Amino acid sequence: MLDERKIKLIELIIEGSLNKTEMAKQIGVARQTLYEWMAQEEWIAEYDRLLQEIKTNANKMFNAKLDNVIDEWYKMMMDESCEKRTRAKLLVDWVDRSLGKPTSRLEVSENNEETQAEDVLENIESFLNDDENNDSNLKLVK
Repeated sequence: MLDERKIKLIELIIEGSLNKTEMAKQIGVARQTLYEWMAQEEWIAEYDRLLQEIKTNANKMFNAKLDNVIDEWYKMMMDESCEKRTRAKLLVDWVDRSLGKPTSRLEVSENNEETQAEDVLENIESFLNDDENNDSNLKLVK
């Protein structure tokens, strides 16, 4: 179990308003001591546990309000008095969340079967001609 000073360090780091020197002064230890504590497995485990607990609680709070937010979003999206650009953005976001965001780049391939077959043959020839594969009994017959 961590002592109060080590737990206080975790709380100060999570709070994020002080630098390491200020944290050390507030806790009453040398700055180097902070780094030694932060390297200990027990301290790291407790830090990770508390961070995860904070994230879990924040996620629960967010999810508790999500239904209301979705209802308001839908109302704005359907409200014809709402500015057109705002409605358009809401509609696009709704579709993206429902169907997944489409890629912003379309890749077009003009390879036909003949080109692909030639590429395969070139790869095989390259493999057979490679110095490391000279002991192979394989030969390419065209």
